[in-house]
Amino acid sequence: MFDSLFFGAYDWWWLAVLLAGTGCALVLWSYLGKRRITAIGLLAMLFKCVAIVSIAFCLLQPQLRLERPRPGANLLALVVDDSRSMQIRAAGSMQARADNLRPWLDAESAWQTRAAQDFEVRRYHFSKFLQPASELNTLAFSGQHSSLATAISTTQSRFAQRNVAGVLLFTDGLATDDARRLLKASDFPFPVYPVLENAATEAASSIRDLALSNPSVSVSPFELAPARAEARLSADGLDGSEAVVSLLTADGDLLEQQRVHIAGDRFEQQIRFQFQPPRVGLQFVELRAQLASEVPTDTRTGSATAASGHRPETLDLSRAEIISRIEVTTANNHCALVVDRGGGPYRILYVAGRPNWEFKFIRRALEEDVELEFHGLVRIAKKEARFNFRDQVVESANPLKVGFSDDEETVEQYDEPVLLKFGEGAGEALNAGVPSGAESLFAYHAIILDD
Repeated sequence: MFDSLFFGAYDWWWLAVLLAGTGCALVLWSYLGKRRITAIGLLAMLFKCVAIVSIAFCLLQPQLRLERPRPGANLLALVVDDSRSMQIRAAGSMQARADNLRPWLDAESAWQTRAAQDFEVRRYHFSKFLQPASELNTLAFSGQHSSLATAISTTQSRFAQRNVAGVLLFTDGLATDDARRLLKASDFPFPVYPVLENAATEAASSIRDLALSNPSVSVSPFELAPARAEARLSADGLDGSEAVVSLLTADGDLLEQQRVHIAGDRFEQQIRFQFQPPRVGLQFVELRAQLASEVPTDTRTGSATAASGHRPETLDLSRAEIISRIEVTTANNHCALVVDRGGGPYRILYVAGRPNWEFKFIRRALEEDVELEFHGLVRIAKKEARFNFRDQVVESANPLKVGFSDDEETVEQYDEPVLLKFGEGAGEALNAGVPSGAESLFAYHAIILDD
């Protein structure tokens, strides 16, 4: 403060000193000449001396110099963490961090309007990389990374040649890179102001969260053997509650369900399901964990359904009770698993020169396997001579096909063998008979030649 103080009439200092000294001396002479001085008299004398010194000080024209930046000369950067962790609700809060932050990120808010009058405001968001943003209150907060160290380093290099007043960093502090080491080791040329939620509010009550982690699925090489899906269920701050873990198909159909009693504030348990995939080939299933109080109950059967994000209408809870039971996030309550139930259906072609018993039993065994698609091609007649002197009417079609087909172009002719086709879709696939080209031959995984 004293560095900014200067006097406009400093040359009059001798006059000010003379005036102050003379005035104070006269006051002291007038009061000390009395025989008895009371306390009120001493106080009045003191006030008069202070007034004389103040008047003398004003003769020097004291002034205070204040420095203010030119509007727009310095830059103020607003950097917002756009990761999914910003959707976590703080303990005791009904809203996620991102929802609490949106009103402050509005460019029309009072504090941003005031900041824009003095600084050049730049707005950025980051998840994996730092990117400019025109509006911050419309961010989706769906990033898969929170590269805090990368964002700070990029900001430092980008504004190396600029006058930066500071960086306002809106984040939850949960970084996916080594941001702590960077903050300790680096000496930034401008101040960084982290904007966090009130830590005292979060510390007031423990975090309540239900999560599924380390999901895995295993499939037996045997087609009809059940698959197994498992994951680790963890719960924080939910002692005495009951969780429901459901296994669902990609369409939302319930396959299996388990109820787990949570014992302890920090609880972990491995959850395993054995199930039969609803179909062959590549498919998806979902593991979903919910608190039993959040799962609606079917009044007809009394069983819990697997609807997500739905609360029973029969719950009559106060606002404080709802806040105490709510989870910090539901993003970690479900995980998707890929089930590869073989590469089927595997197509098998059976070709036989005549009907036999082997075809009967092979067909019966292969058609029962859901992983196999069986096509059979059995010859029941050889080609015959072109002329038949015993018939009065000579037909161009094979005698075994006469009267059974109206299509003269596709029916076996008199001098062609008769082939019967078996299996779903075999009529179209084997319309030309035994496959003779690569395109039709390699449509099958195996070929059985018999007789």
